[in-house]
Amino acid sequence: MKNSLVVLVLTIVATFWFTGCSNSESSTSTQSFLEGGTYGNITAQTIEGSLETETMPFFGIVNPMNITTQGRDSSSQIFFPYGGIKSSYGEDYNKYGNTDTYANTMLKVRLYPNTDKIVSDTPVKMYLLSTAGGYINCITTSSDGELVLKQIMEISTQSLSSCVNTSYTVSSNTALEIALDLGEFKASSTYKFEMLWEIGDVIGFVQHRAGNFTDFSNAAFIGLNVTDTNPSTLPVNTYSSGSFLPVPNGFGFQNWGDDAYDLFTKEDIADGFGKESVCFIDNDTCVALNPFGYFLKINHDSIYQGINGLCYGYAMSSMMLKKNAYFDDKKFISDYNPLAQNAVELNYNDVNHMIASQYINQFSKGAKEYLNNTCPTFRPTDVITLIENGFNTFNPIAAIQVFNAKGLGGHAITPYAISDEGDSIKHIYVYDNNYPGDSSRYIEVNTTSGAEQWHYYSGLNAGSPGLSFEGAELNNTMCPMPLSIYSERDISVQEIDSTRFVDTNGVNAQVVDANGKISGADFSTLTNINNIPNTTLSKLTGSNNELTIADLNNSNDLADINATNLQNYLSGMFTVNAKFSTTDVNQTLGMIQSSILDSNISAAYYLRTGAIADINLSTMYTFKADATSRIVTFEHFTTSQSGVLQLMHYITMNNLGKGYIHEVEVSEDKLEQNSIGFFVKNNGEEVIVFEYNADTNASFNVLEADRYLISTQQLDSNGSVTKL
Repeated sequence: MKNSLVVLVLTIVATFWFTGCSNSESSTSTQSFLEGGTYGNITAQTIEGSLETETMPFFGIVNPMNITTQGRDSSSQIFFPYGGIKSSYGEDYNKYGNTDTYANTMLKVRLYPNTDKIVSDTPVKMYLLSTAGGYINCITTSSDGELVLKQIMEISTQSLSSCVNTSYTVSSNTALEIALDLGEFKASSTYKFEMLWEIGDVIGFVQHRAGNFTDFSNAAFIGLNVTDTNPSTLPVNTYSSGSFLPVPNGFGFQNWGDDAYDLFTKEDIADGFGKESVCFIDNDTCVALNPFGYFLKINHDSIYQGINGLCYGYAMSSMMLKKNAYFDDKKFISDYNPLAQNAVELNYNDVNHMIASQYINQFSKGAKEYLNNTCPTFRPTDVITLIENGFNTFNPIAAIQVFNAKGLGGHAITPYAISDEGDSIKHIYVYDNNYPGDSSRYIEVNTTSGAEQWHYYSGLNAGSPGLSFEGAELNNTMCPMPLSIYSERDISVQEIDSTRFVDTNGVNAQVVDANGKISGADFSTLTNINNIPNTTLSKLTGSNNELTIADLNNSNDLADINATNLQNYLSGMFTVNAKFSTTDVNQTLGMIQSSILDSNISAAYYLRTGAIADINLSTMYTFKADATSRIVTFEHFTTSQSGVLQLMHYITMNNLGKGYIHEVEVSEDKLEQNSIGFFVKNNGEEVIVFEYNADTNASFNVLEADRYLISTQQLDSNGSVTKL
């Protein structure tokens, strides 16, 4: 990447030239203007470059189905944002920045226009915003020419009229680069930086989430945490503690969550779900994920929930670093960053893979067994005892998982001290990764015999609304996870000759076999039953169940589908019945199935409706699913009020060294019959979309290509991906 011949300048309102440096020659202060100082230097230029060669972190909209573009979403993104924070901890830029007090800190952003959305020569104004304490601010200048913050009450041309902006003209193969020298900070603090564009009379945020351009909650951002690295002190009344402290042993950056396309590596997926199932393999090496691997990476609850927070990964990783536990052949903190002596000095890029890897380990069989069967036997005082006994050992409690009593989510935090406050009250002091450097956070426990209870308040991640976490006696949703649990890697390896169903959030579902046997939800008692032979029913996170049916002895050989054999197919398929469990409006209805019937072929899909506006808890939705995961139907789809139905299908042909990922979307107004089906044929290369009448199992008809949308990607065993 190289700079263009002409350096772009900044404008303030109608002025054509602006240096952006608010530090006069006579001043020696380098305190950042963000915290009331006088220092700040902002510059901008256009640079030649491309999305394919950009090396800075991407922080825009990610669609994991877009494999060929590494997740970039051209259908929604106006500007593709890259950038981050650089500090004294290294030369790399991190989208979740970390800096010490009195350390030079730099922000840099590169914005590539989406030429599918913006034509060349379009004039654009770009604003850099800073958010702190819940207030949105733009950058403007004082009468002395110093950079200062101005609070924005609304997003409008009038409110932005006095804000510093970069005016430039869009051209292909170039990016707008904005650099902000932030100077130094004197105190611990938290900041976010967003970008706002103005094209003509339209204003919008550079987005991280598709949606309304002016909705601040959709804005892409770079985070910055300033953390004083002086060690934390133990709280008053501490009577038991270990050697771990929030500073310097916790991370200096916040748990914002992350949905980066490359956050989870192919090795993570292989360790958790079985290399033979998820990889194209050469000489026992995972060369690349196959379509089944991408199915798990995109759809498995343990992975796609990473955007909501990676708290368990933060908690477990920080303790692993403290105890010099091995990860990726690294043991000491200096192995991750030679400039760091403690975890608080590490950058997000240094350990994001470690954090992500430990995050998904909470879904391992060993961790789930401990969470579901061991922790329910603990009262709050038992948890305190386990924490105390683990202090200063090689196997301390590395993470306390806490859950909201209403099922709204959970969080994970690291205990480091216990205090006795008198009157049967004890405090479990914790490093909360949502609040780096904060040594004042604690779980309050009432240890009164027969009336034990506890309470804690935090969020799913650093940016989410706060939640109350609480429990009492054996109704105790506080689970202390020992460090040794991190070595467990098997999440959910699916065996050959099996098919697996996973229900989705907000839905109760049951599977019925051809003999009428039922496994899953009993709708009359709202309990789980399991009557299908050779079936394992296990609980995942939240309300999700995983149902695996083994020893199927089914063939992967499927003839074509037509009006003559439709009834034969339907009669031998599983019936999946589903009901919504909540009346929340605009929920989607989803169905997930995966099948490995022999070593040559694996197939899986995620079938989901559009948002259903009027939820009725008594309404039954019915699907038909073949054991091969290559035929699936939704009966009475035209009365579901969902508008659209989307199928994401993944099939791997190991014997041919290739596979396919299909994305199909059908609108109910395109159908003439009441039910719709999908049939995958020709070694996975083709998807037949058909309709029929579920009341008679007749009136079969194949839909013409202009009645639905489809996109297909071919994956080859050498790792190449081709969009067909």
